[in-house]
Amino acid sequence: MGDGTKDYVFGVNEEGQFKLDPVKNGQEISLTIPVRVGIGKHKVYWSVHDQCGNFSTCNTLIETKDLKSPTPYMHGFLTTAFQGDVMQLTIPSNCFNISSFDNCTPSSRLKYSFSPNVNDTLRTIDCTNTGFQFYTIYVTDESGNNDFVEVFMIAFDNGSCSFSGSFGGKVNEANGKPMKDVEMTLERPGQPYVAALSDQQGIFNWNDISMYSDYQISPKYNTVQEGRVDVADLKKMQNYFFGLDSLVNFQYLAADVNGDYKIRINDLELIKSKILHPLKAVGSNWLFAVDVDSINDVNDLKKIRPVFDIMKFDGSIDFKMVYSGDITGANSIETSNRNSFSAEEKIEGNKYHLISTSDVACHGLQMEIEVEAKLFDQISIKSPYFSIPENAFVKDVLSNSIRLVSTIAFNAEAGKPFLTITFDDTIEENICKISQASKILLPNYRIAELRMEKPYMDDSSIQILPNPSEGQFELSSDNAKVIKVYDQQGRDVPFRNSGKIVSISANPGLYFISVDVNGDRVVRKLIVY
Repeated sequence: MGDGTKDYVFGVNEEGQFKLDPVKNGQEISLTIPVRVGIGKHKVYWSVHDQCGNFSTCNTLIETKDLKSPTPYMHGFLTTAFQGDVMQLTIPSNCFNISSFDNCTPSSRLKYSFSPNVNDTLRTIDCTNTGFQFYTIYVTDESGNNDFVEVFMIAFDNGSCSFSGSFGGKVNEANGKPMKDVEMTLERPGQPYVAALSDQQGIFNWNDISMYSDYQISPKYNTVQEGRVDVADLKKMQNYFFGLDSLVNFQYLAADVNGDYKIRINDLELIKSKILHPLKAVGSNWLFAVDVDSINDVNDLKKIRPVFDIMKFDGSIDFKMVYSGDITGANSIETSNRNSFSAEEKIEGNKYHLISTSDVACHGLQMEIEVEAKLFDQISIKSPYFSIPENAFVKDVLSNSIRLVSTIAFNAEAGKPFLTITFDDTIEENICKISQASKILLPNYRIAELRMEKPYMDDSSIQILPNPSEGQFELSSDNAKVIKVYDQQGRDVPFRNSGKIVSISANPGLYFISVDVNGDRVVRKLIVY
């Protein structure tokens, strides 16, 4: 309408979106123009009629303006390098732009500057100001609206200006635990590396370092942590291969035991080897990833690198590390074990039995039993619940230990052996010692520590009365005393003595009462209803 032509006509006789309904005197009307009105001045011609045939006309001048600032979308940090003793470096303001945009001005017509002055577009770096540069970048549209962001850059002079700087980063386990005493190395080709140790918070840094663009930062750390890899990790890996379970986030990296950025059967065998040979080197004990926040699938392993290129410095250097094979502990800090599995030993002639003191649904087990190495050749190991193939156990002469691992599920029954070691000749007490590394695998990859109890006497005169009960009972012998109460998962249950009456606060179910009788122990079952 600004040029005298009619762009749109609205009225009571028009159709569709251009039709206007009659309104009463004093009421407002609204128009919706089909397309966005361009910036500038526009005329509206009004013709108003009443029901008596009277009419009047007028013109209205409307001006549209762009008052919205552009939206900056910038690199927050950039790195660059130059030869300061040869020529200075010129930095254009638009080099930080990624994809800034505006509602009215095309992106190609937006202007970038180091100040509100749209002509202030260049900065110069030489030997007087090399190193860290802090800039404010303004983005201005064709209507003069602008917005800005703070950015910075590090300019490496490759030693030509003899400039030194400070920078550093942080190294954590992927589960969030800061890692102390990790040796971080800063090195460049043909030069000895400069080391820095991470502190209690996992922070490392270098001070007064000459600025070179070919620096690389890498960690050196291979400390063995016994017990980090166990039967739960082996079961998790097996279930992954069988399609029964999936891996999440940094579990993928932990499962890549040999560090080839793939997950294959060989990695499964290495996990078993870490359990059976805990002190034997089987690949790197730790795996590293720099500037990685998450791993979505196995293909993301190809993107992971353990070395940081200083030219990719974005203001922080973030290393994450996982213990190789520790799949179940890769994403969260493990708390101390709250579950235990109680067992007792029993010798019959030439047989050494491990007997469960409770009924427990086991999904696997991991055993370490100390035996004199001279007896290794006359030992055989069996279980009534599962077979033990030769590749499932080892005889370690150096530590005088037998280790075995199994991921076969079984239901251990109270009072019955779940593992038997047979010798050639009659044996005596203390011939075997169960290590604290022995564990039982419970559902959902929970671990229960194997807790050895004193052998109990077979005294049927010790009874719990009444049984079942509501949680209060007494023992049938005055010489008997309750020393422990635990549930079917081996978890301790609080109890209290009040004279002869023993009380426990527990939900309905089956519980085990450990009773001391003149220094010996007897275990009785209690049903709480």
